[in-house]
Amino acid sequence: MTNLKTMLSSLLSAKIMLFFLLVTLVSSLIVGETLTLEPSPKNIPEPRYDMHRLEKLHRSNRWIQSEKIRIYCGWPMSTYWPRIKKDFSGNFFEFLDKVAEAGFNVALIGDIGNWNEKDWSASFDCPATAALYARLKGLRVIWHMGYLYRKPAEKAAEEIGTKYGEFMTRTGQVYKACPCPLDEKLWQDRFENSILKALAWEKEHNVRISCGCHLDVEPQCEQEECLCNRCFSGFLKTEGLDEQALPKPDERFAYLTDNQLLEDYHLYLSERLISILTPLRERVLKASGRPGYLFSFYPGHVFDRAGWMCRAMARALGNAEAPVLLWDDAMYWNGYTGSYKHILKNQEAMRQYLGYEPLYLPSIDYVLEDIRYPTYTPERAAHEMYLLNCSSPGTFCFGEKARGKTVWESHEPYWPVFKEMNERLLKNGLIKSIGLHTPWFWERMKLQALKESVDQRIRTYSAARESKEKKLKPNEAGNKP
Repeated sequence: MTNLKTMLSSLLSAKIMLFFLLVTLVSSLIVGETLTLEPSPKNIPEPRYDMHRLEKLHRSNRWIQSEKIRIYCGWPMSTYWPRIKKDFSGNFFEFLDKVAEAGFNVALIGDIGNWNEKDWSASFDCPATAALYARLKGLRVIWHMGYLYRKPAEKAAEEIGTKYGEFMTRTGQVYKACPCPLDEKLWQDRFENSILKALAWEKEHNVRISCGCHLDVEPQCEQEECLCNRCFSGFLKTEGLDEQALPKPDERFAYLTDNQLLEDYHLYLSERLISILTPLRERVLKASGRPGYLFSFYPGHVFDRAGWMCRAMARALGNAEAPVLLWDDAMYWNGYTGSYKHILKNQEAMRQYLGYEPLYLPSIDYVLEDIRYPTYTPERAAHEMYLLNCSSPGTFCFGEKARGKTVWESHEPYWPVFKEMNERLLKNGLIKSIGLHTPWFWERMKLQALKESVDQRIRTYSAARESKEKKLKPNEAGNKP
């Protein structure tokens, strides 16, 4: 706990790291223009992360030592959004071509969560065909499990408080978007309806598509901690305090701060979450048949915004042979040059907390539509990604969509410079190979046959849906069929 307290001060730089952008950003909002990051400063020393720190990795993960784990993710890798948005212009096969050509070695593909609860297999076919294509291109695949919980308001209102426990915020209000993050059934359902089904599918078809899985817990982290009756009374009992004297919901956070119990409460929540996640990790490892199977989550905040939750997930879901992939977004809009002290301090903090070398992966969000945040020029994005890869065992490269452009148009200028960035890593000895490993002949034949069968099902679904939509449309005379 003492180490954590001393580390908290280091986060001041993360809190103020965007200050230098403030004046330009305000001007941008006034005139309605997109803020663009110009070329980065040249006086920042080039870092050099020691990959020998990862010598305890499981043999199935040793490729990370020679290639780094350079993950491409974001809107182009989504197999969900293209079906409901009209500005995707390209498809995920074309995007995967670009990812492979640019020299990334891992694609984060999904979401594989059962957003279509009536027919999970129909929902899974789209990410499945994308993942099969990625493997055929030589990319490694991490399954994106989606959000821990994200459902329409009507469905959430039906489930929260009945199927799942309520999430009570610091103000004493029930958070209507998500259940309590310490609800064991919530985690079990998410794992069972996403990664465990995906691994069962891999086993059924005797293929190894994925090297890991990823989960998004951002909505839970935004609320810091849950103060529901179950969580709070459990804490009081653990501390030997009077459970009957349970403070009112809107007085609980003040109770913790006034009595200097907030850190103790976070530690209690961490231990509870670890007890929930540890058996789930074992189930995934057993289903995958691989002790080195990797887990990943976002956001990987060591301290800020529910840091207790992120640290607990890192401890429960990883070990020295397969550390959790910590996706830190603190440097999204100023890269390495604005966050290098934050990166070094967080790496050391996690070493101390875990007792082994973490896979702490910084990231950038290089293009987005929201004008409150800056968009990188292609050259600046590539330079920052190069430095981030130099500083760490790998990175997440994330992008969304530029204002007024399609997704394809938004990302097109970045592929050539990302290719140069990865080639520069190779040329300068930061990696020993780009890392694309296409399957051998018989494995390739099996993957191609499986992909064709999946594609045939998708064509059947699409034809049936188009036929149904056509029947529902009024005819040319204005009469309904």
